[in-house]
Amino acid sequence: MDDINNADINANDISIDLVLNVFKNYSDKKKAKDIKSSVYTLICPDDLLANPEIDEAVDRILREDKKLGDESWLTYSKGYYSKRKREAPPTDAPMQISEYTGRGGECAVMSELLFHNYNVNRMMIDEGVDLVAVKDNIYYYIQVKTVAMREGKINAQINIENFDKFIGNQMRYVIVARCKDKDGHKNIFFTFTQQEISKGIYDRYVKRGERTVSIKIKFHERSGEPIMYDEKETSAKWNMNRFEL
Repeated sequence: MDDINNADINANDISIDLVLNVFKNYSDKKKAKDIKSSVYTLICPDDLLANPEIDEAVDRILREDKKLGDESWLTYSKGYYSKRKREAPPTDAPMQISEYTGRGGECAVMSELLFHNYNVNRMMIDEGVDLVAVKDNIYYYIQVKTVAMREGKINAQINIENFDKFIGNQMRYVIVARCKDKDGHKNIFFTFTQQEISKGIYDRYVKRGERTVSIKIKFHERSGEPIMYDEKETSAKWNMNRFEL
């Protein structure tokens, strides 16, 4: 695995899943400063330099989690955080977040695109584009977001700066949702164009915040149909497991 240095870290990729992974068990208690230190050790074990962006990202995640009340993933008491015990099916266990996770998602997308006759390769430097694919002399830029399904729901975040930077290009966003089934693990893919996401923001089933664009997907409890949702809802059936860019 390639070494990670301070400059390679994208604070926008830090999530509640990563924060949960710093707790060894439910009785483990940590102050905010200890959580930040543990997160930094997880993603950059060989770099001792401080990174204010990491601290700010962890503070934001802790604030957002507190707002969830009884639905939060962490409890807070007397200056200490602990993992909250929640009843959830085994398929919803937080996925270990690491460089392997993101790279695995990229390779899974590459494999599917190759099966669909795209010539695809990975970018050597991460500047908001993970993959480039070409078919019939048309080039596509692809950003891959690998997430864990929790409680039957998917929540993927796209950095606002990168999203705005690529408007008007042949940009595609592919969400790789990792989950379990009866035979083990599987991936569910959702592919979106820049225009589809922009329309979702306008129609209010995709959330554009100050820092990220949030794409949330749930599944109808009877039909199993995927539904994108925020203030409003719409079907995401067209986008699921679709590899015609």
